[in-house]
Amino acid sequence: MNMMEKWLLLPGDPRREKKIAAILPAICLLGLVVFSFYLCLQEISSIKSENQFLRMDAREYISLADNLYEGKGYRMSEGLCVTSGGTAFRAPGYPVFLLLFRWLYGKDKFLMAVILYQNLFFCLLPLIFYWLTFNVSSSRLLSLFSAFLSVFFEPLRIMANIIHPESLAFFLLLLALGFLFSYLGAKRTTKLLAFSIFLASAVMVKQNLLLVLLVFLFPLPLMLKRKATIIAFIFPLLFFSAWLVRNSLVLHKFPVFSTITGLSFYLGNNPAVRMDMSNVTGYKSTMNDLFKQGMTEVEADRQLWKKGILFIKDKGLIWYFYRMRGKISVLFRDYYPLAKNGIFFGLLPFAFLMKKRRRALVLLIILQIMYAFFIYAPRFSLYDLSLAGVLDVAILNLFGIGSLLVLAWGKNMKALLVVVTYLLILLPMIITIPSDRDKIVCDALLIIGYALAPMVLKEMVASPLPDFKTDD
Repeated sequence: MNMMEKWLLLPGDPRREKKIAAILPAICLLGLVVFSFYLCLQEISSIKSENQFLRMDAREYISLADNLYEGKGYRMSEGLCVTSGGTAFRAPGYPVFLLLFRWLYGKDKFLMAVILYQNLFFCLLPLIFYWLTFNVSSSRLLSLFSAFLSVFFEPLRIMANIIHPESLAFFLLLLALGFLFSYLGAKRTTKLLAFSIFLASAVMVKQNLLLVLLVFLFPLPLMLKRKATIIAFIFPLLFFSAWLVRNSLVLHKFPVFSTITGLSFYLGNNPAVRMDMSNVTGYKSTMNDLFKQGMTEVEADRQLWKKGILFIKDKGLIWYFYRMRGKISVLFRDYYPLAKNGIFFGLLPFAFLMKKRRRALVLLIILQIMYAFFIYAPRFSLYDLSLAGVLDVAILNLFGIGSLLVLAWGKNMKALLVVVTYLLILLPMIITIPSDRDKIVCDALLIIGYALAPMVLKEMVASPLPDFKTDD
């Protein structure tokens, strides 16, 4: 069959349907990437000053990158931990990332270059979420649904426009999960090594991801043979050993991964600090105050751990229980109240279950557009209309967590791994400081679960719809 005959296959021909099934997702994904890129450009064009990039702890990371560039070593000149020598307050991955752009683009342009590349990573998320969801469900339809949702999770897009490691760390973490899932389908050592290096890199970029390595205790041993588990642990072992040895040599104490943990534990359990951290500014000089008393960085870190434990002992376990419950309530509040689309996203998974789901989906979208015009009053532009369709955080948590738990209970090991990863990112925030930035990363993982909600609901209600699963 020549090329012309291949493209002129008659409607209804199985070969034509197979070709369409293979090409259509690629076209849709390309469209989502282009649309996401357009939205990112609109966001960036609204930025009037580089100071808009420098929220939260951004200046600390820039200080680390500047000192590395100027040959002064890995130390901070401003921020929560100002030292005259080397520091281990922050993990080195993101400062090295900034340093690379400082070399390539110079002092005046590197911040904008970093933001552009972080947005580029965000634009690639539809491809990654499609990849991950397809590995869990084998459904092209639901995988496209996942890719679509990733474009409309606005909090993650906002993260791409600040100088902070969460955006890069999440991108690396998703790549790690993708290569692991891919390895489980085709046992190639290169994919396992890719999982290893991306996971190690993600943790070195964001120290809060350190507990994710506990997946090597559970559930990875259930998914990988012993030899494969050892191979997967190669790069975390190499990266962390080098970092710990460096800390031991520079700080002259028992090597620590990151000395920010003591301060976080102290602030998170200090009765004077509100659980939503709204008055934390007055306590941010705590570590620098200990330096003035003659303590080293490691000594100050240990002292803050001790103070945090003393707070718990003095107040008692009942107080600590209520303290953790309060942190959980802060983490699961609606941190993006601008999105008022709970009804739409609450009904959306059920629309997939309708016998005439195309009509149901079209009707639901039309109702949402009408609702958006009354509630949001957007201007007649694609960008403003997209903001009126932002994914609702509360509904994302409800369907995302619920679907993943149901699938994990049904012994879907990939869904189980996503659940465990979610919990391991969430746990440090309950023990130390509740952070919206880290919660956004947690919630973004739930996009996979939300996208699989129609499949889970279908199995629960025994809908007569055709099976969602398709051949590879």
